[in-house]
Amino acid sequence: MFVIRKSALIAAAIFFAAALFVSVGISKANAASEEYARYTVVLDAGHGGVDPGVLGVTTKTKESDINLAIVKKLAGYFSDAGFRVILTRKNEGGLYGLPTAVKKPVRKALYVVLGCIGLVLGAIGAILPMLPSFPFLMLTEFCFGRSSDRLNNWFKNTRLYKNNLESYVNGQGMTWRTKIRIMVMVTILMSIGFYIMFSKNLIVPCIVLGCVWLFHILYFCFGVKKYVPDKEV
Repeated sequence: MFVIRKSALIAAAIFFAAALFVSVGISKANAASEEYARYTVVLDAGHGGVDPGVLGVTTKTKESDINLAIVKKLAGYFSDAGFRVILTRKNEGGLYGLPTAVKKPVRKALYVVLGCIGLVLGAIGAILPMLPSFPFLMLTEFCFGRSSDRLNNWFKNTRLYKNNLESYVNGQGMTWRTKIRIMVMVTILMSIGFYIMFSKNLIVPCIVLGCVWLFHILYFCFGVKKYVPDKEV
């Protein structure tokens, strides 16, 4: 007759209880892991790149390196628990600016806005004799050329562009009328700045401003070719 000893029965009961406990624990861990997988944890170590943070007095250890080591260790704990973990930096490099996918649309939109502002001011300058349209239209051509081929092509086909900017862009120069308008406006604006600085006894800035004014005058008089429209030839 087969006799089951009491000690063997106790051992089997303990083994069964332990197995049941482990299986329940694993199932709960898996359920928790699936629950945590819905969440994303973003860990930022800070510093990095040209900003090492504080340096150790004797070891010269960078604060950025210590932070990164702690963050990586913490990321391991979160990852083991089932969380989705994102590190803002994984090496010694720093965070500088927006991702390229974000920067391009933002930069293009900024160029379009600046180009439209330049276009409006350039159109006003084409009507008002004291406001030069040339610098604003140059701004428009520059911005549209770096943001939208469609806007740039449209702008280059306008009478505003053809009458005020086309000859200069094509290397043919400017008419004397355009030159004079620009020089007069530059002189007026710089005279205001000169008066303000001179009234405050800022001699050196006045000299610098005077040199800049003289450069503009010489450039438009002798550096930019005189353009004579075909109808005036």
